[in-house]
Amino acid sequence: MAKVTVNGQLSTAISPHQTKNTVTINEDYGEIEGMTREELLQLIDKAASEGSKVLDLSGLGLEELPPEIGKCTQLQRLILGKWIDEYEGLGNKLTALPPEIGKLTNLKILQLGFNALSSLPDEMSQLVNLKALHLPKNQFTQLPDCIFQLHQLVFLGCRDNQIFILPPQIQNLKLLETLGLGGNQLQCLPDEIGTLQYLKGFHLWGNPIESLPESFGKLENLRTFSLSKMVLREIPEIISKFSKLRCLHIWDSQITEIPEVVGKLSNLTQLHLWNNQITEIPEVVGGKLSNLTQLHLRSNQIAKIPKVLGKLLNLTQLYLRDNQIAEIPESLGQLSNLTQLDLRDNQIAEIPESLGQLSNLIQLDLCNNQIAEIPQSLGKLSNLIGINLSGNKIAEIPESLGQRISGATVEFDTA
Repeated sequence: MAKVTVNGQLSTAISPHQTKNTVTINEDYGEIEGMTREELLQLIDKAASEGSKVLDLSGLGLEELPPEIGKCTQLQRLILGKWIDEYEGLGNKLTALPPEIGKLTNLKILQLGFNALSSLPDEMSQLVNLKALHLPKNQFTQLPDCIFQLHQLVFLGCRDNQIFILPPQIQNLKLLETLGLGGNQLQCLPDEIGTLQYLKGFHLWGNPIESLPESFGKLENLRTFSLSKMVLREIPEIISKFSKLRCLHIWDSQITEIPEVVGKLSNLTQLHLWNNQITEIPEVVGGKLSNLTQLHLRSNQIAKIPKVLGKLLNLTQLYLRDNQIAEIPESLGQLSNLTQLDLRDNQIAEIPESLGQLSNLIQLDLCNNQIAEIPQSLGKLSNLIGINLSGNKIAEIPESLGQRISGATVEFDTA
């Protein structure tokens, strides 16, 4: 009998949590040790006899998926590995799948992450209704041919493998909307990538790609684009063709400047360029990107905040920590929707009175600067939850200010 650990409590029997048309084990993400083949077959039989549409077998320590899985023909979702939060996952020890998986022709979602797979059976090409295939954290060096016959796919996630080539057959997945290839070994992309006209999300971070093919500019429906953790020294000008782009992430790279073409991305809501070598924020950021809600430029070499940033009236997050900024312009007080302002680890000597106008501000971090005095206007920030002023030259916080910052956590050091 397998031992099931749930929230620290040890049970001597397996009790699948069941809802209508669903069989799952241990929804609290506990660890299940030593499941026998007989117990696994019982679970599969249960799912087959009840016509379950969802079967979750993640976290069972499985080294083999028995061919009996082919009996579960009503399944629409099979989970053999999954993310449990942004960083951690729960999988098995599978190195192969049985050919019988091709019998699950009603499958719409197949989650195979956090295993040790390096290939897939050809029979998977029979999964004609599959719309989402999740393959993160496996050992693929290339995408199996059967994937390119899954013509209904709208989501293909292959992050954190060892894939070194993307073949021209990617053009067969004409309905693809999200393609996740982050954390692999790709050095280039095929020209055929430009045929994916429905692609909205493309994640290429962490690959040694130095340039993009011209055909990339045909991806006119792209909404999210991630090129982070790469050897890029400049933002490709080809992005100017992505007029519908909303999220551009190129962090932890070697970018030295924000080009003027970024100003053409008028629908952009997130611009994340932290941990690069950027020295200047160009006027086009504040003058053209009026829909920005997040501007993350921490850990660069920026010396000045342009006054035009005050025009970003939709901005809710402004992160400029760990730069070389000496002055906060009065215009930042116009950012009425700002909730988070991070300017720690700079060379700022003075807080302008205008920051007291940021009525929606929740977090203010000015730690490790050269500030000696706090303006009384900060007392107007009634929604403030936390303000960090430590590592400055502040002798005291005025009593009237402390009374007016209702419920805020205030951190500062006495000089």
